[in-house]
Amino acid sequence: MVQHPTGGVRSLGSGLVVTLILLLSIGGLLHAQEGSGILLSSQINPQSLRTGLRFTLEVPLPDQNLPVQDAPVVGPLVLPPGISLIFGPEVTGGTSPGITWYLRADRPGWWDIPGVQITWGGREYSLSGQRIGIAQDREGFIPPVLEWVVPTQTLVEGQSIGVVLMLGKMPEYRLPEGLQFSQPQGALFEEVSGLGTAVSNTLGGITLHRFPMAGFILTPSRSGGITIPGAQVLVDGNRVAAPGVTLTAESLPEDGVAGGAVGSFSLTSELSPPSLNPGDTAVLRLRLDGTGNLNFLQLPEPQIEGSQAISSNETFRLTPHEAGYRGYREITYQIQAGQSGRLQVRIPSMGWYNPQSARIEGLPARVLTADITPVVVSPESTDRQGLRLLPPERVMEYNLLFLYRRAEAYLVFIPFLFLGVGIRFRTRRRKPRVRPKPGKVLAGMAVFIALLSGAAMAPGIALEHQAGLEQSHQAFLEGDYTASLEFYQFLESQYPENPGVLHNVGVIQAALGSRDLGVYYLGQALRRSPRDEELIESLRVLQATSGLDRQHSIPLVPRGDSLFILVLVSGSLLLLFIPLWFARGNPIKTVVTSLLLVVLAGSITGIVLYDRGITEDMAIVRGPQGILKKIPEEGAADWLALPGGTSVRYKTTSGTYVLLETSYGLSGWMQTQQLIGLEK
Repeated sequence: MVQHPTGGVRSLGSGLVVTLILLLSIGGLLHAQEGSGILLSSQINPQSLRTGLRFTLEVPLPDQNLPVQDAPVVGPLVLPPGISLIFGPEVTGGTSPGITWYLRADRPGWWDIPGVQITWGGREYSLSGQRIGIAQDREGFIPPVLEWVVPTQTLVEGQSIGVVLMLGKMPEYRLPEGLQFSQPQGALFEEVSGLGTAVSNTLGGITLHRFPMAGFILTPSRSGGITIPGAQVLVDGNRVAAPGVTLTAESLPEDGVAGGAVGSFSLTSELSPPSLNPGDTAVLRLRLDGTGNLNFLQLPEPQIEGSQAISSNETFRLTPHEAGYRGYREITYQIQAGQSGRLQVRIPSMGWYNPQSARIEGLPARVLTADITPVVVSPESTDRQGLRLLPPERVMEYNLLFLYRRAEAYLVFIPFLFLGVGIRFRTRRRKPRVRPKPGKVLAGMAVFIALLSGAAMAPGIALEHQAGLEQSHQAFLEGDYTASLEFYQFLESQYPENPGVLHNVGVIQAALGSRDLGVYYLGQALRRSPRDEELIESLRVLQATSGLDRQHSIPLVPRGDSLFILVLVSGSLLLLFIPLWFARGNPIKTVVTSLLLVVLAGSITGIVLYDRGITEDMAIVRGPQGILKKIPEEGAADWLALPGGTSVRYKTTSGTYVLLETSYGLSGWMQTQQLIGLEK
C-alpha cells in the first residue's frame, strides 16, 4: 500500500463511478415504473400453436377485489398479420381479476404482440410484449391416434369383454366429431358407458392426453374369427382412423354350461319361511353374483313340488367391466303353499366356464324344503268366531235369476202398454166401440209375477247335489277341510253366482289359513245377497280377526230379482194410471201415480247399485302382504305395504302393474300377480 499510493486512488475512483452508474440506473427504472405503471406479464394457452388453432391471451392482475362495475380502460391490442382477434377483451373481477383476449393463429412464424396500457381502479398497469410462435399446419403438430383397445385377443363363444375406442395424443380433452363405426359380424356389440381410463403424459414441455371415445361390450355368438371393423373421427377437420381388430372365439365346452354362462360367479338360493300354513305364500330367491356375461346367461328354472309359483320378479344391477358385466341378477318367486305336507323346490345344477382358470365350475343341484302345517280349527272355536258353514238346506235355497239382465222379462210391459192406450182413448171419447177390461189384465199380471216369484224361490242347486253337500258339511265339522273344499270348488264351477256356495268356500279357505281367499269369497257372496245377515256377519268377523279395519264398502241393497219384480209391478201400474192422470177430477189417481214413479225410480236405482257391486273391478291383496309403488317400474322403491285381504279398486293398467285405489284414498301401483280377482 505504501509502495503504490496511486493505485489505491485509482481503485477508489473506479468504485465511485460504478456506484454512481448503478444509482442512476435504479433511479431510471423507478422513474420508468412510475411513468408507465405496474408492469404485468401475460400468458397464452395452449403454449404449442399451429395454424387454425384458437388460443387465449390472459393477463392476471395482482390486485384483489377490483371493482367490476368500474370497467377498466384497456388500450388497443395491436395484432400482427399472423394473428386475428375473435373476441375480447373480457374482464373478470372478484378474487381473480384479469383480462382475456380470444385469438386465432392464422399464419406460421414468430409474431410479436406489443404491450398494452391498462387503467383500472385508479391505478396504471403496463402489459409487457409477447412473442408467439405458430407452426405451419402439420409442422410441429402431433397427429392424434385412434385405436381399439381389447383386454384379450382370444376368447370363447358367449364370453363378454369390454372393448374401448381410445383417442390419444390430444393436446386437450375434447370429443371430436363424426364418429363412425360398424357392428362386427357374429357377435353382440352393445354400447355402454364407464369403460376406459384417461391418461396424460408430458414430453418435451408438451402435455398430451389419451381418453376413451366410446365403450362396448362384445359377446361372440359363434366360434371363429370375429373382426371389429375400423372406426373414424374428425379432429379439427382432419379424419383420424382406427384399424380393425380381429379376435379369435373358441368353442364353448358343452358339458356343464347349458345356460351359456361364461365368467366367474357364485349362486345362492333361499326359501322362506321354513314353516307355513296351507294357502300361505313362500318366497324363493335365486341370486347370481360375479363378473361375466350376466345379461345373456340363463338362470336355472326351479322345479316346485306340491305347490305352484304365482308370480316372479327379477332385479339386477350390472356395471360394465373389461370382463363383461360385474354385479348380480336376482329372481324372486312367490309360491302359494298347497295342502298339508312338505313344499319342495329343486334347484337344478348350474355350471359356467371360467376364462381365467380355463375350466368349468359350478354348483350341484339342491333341494329346498318347507313344512306345510294345516291350521287346526275346532268346530267350537269356529262357532265362537262366527265363521261356520251355512247348512246344506240353506245353500240350496239361494237362487239368483238376474231377471233384469234378461230381455224376455220385459215383455210383461206390452199388454199394459196397449191397455194404457185404450184407457187414454176412452178418456178422450166417451163411447168407444171397444171397452178395455183392466181386471183381466191385472189378473194376468198377478199370475205372471207369481210365476216369476215362484221361479226365484225355487231351489238354486239341483237335488242330486244334496247328498254331497251334507257329506262336505260333515267333513268340515270333523276337521277334514281339504275334502270339504274339493266338493265346494266343484259346486262353484257349476253355480258360480250362488251366494251360499261362495260363502262356504270362503269359510273353508279361511279355516285352511288362506284369509285373503276367505275375504275374497265372502265379499263375492255378500255382493250377490247384500242384505243377508249371516253373510254380513261372516265377512265382518273375518276382516276383524285379520286386522282389516278399513275396506271398501258393499252397497247393502235388496237382491236384483226382488227389485226387478218391483220394477215390473210399478211400471205396469204406471202404464194404467198415467192415462187416468189426464182425466179431470181424479186427485187420488194423481197421488197413486206419483207414488208409483217414486217406487219405480228407487227400484231402478237399487238395481244399478246391486249390479255395480257385482261387476265392479274390485280385487283383494294376495298372500301375507302386497307392495304398492308410486311408479310402475321394476326398480322403483317400495312405497306402502298392504296386508293380505285388503280390498282395492282397479283404475288402470301399465304393463304388469295395476293402478289401485285403497279405501282410505291412497293410490299406487302393484303387480297383477299380487292380486285376487283381476284375472280377467
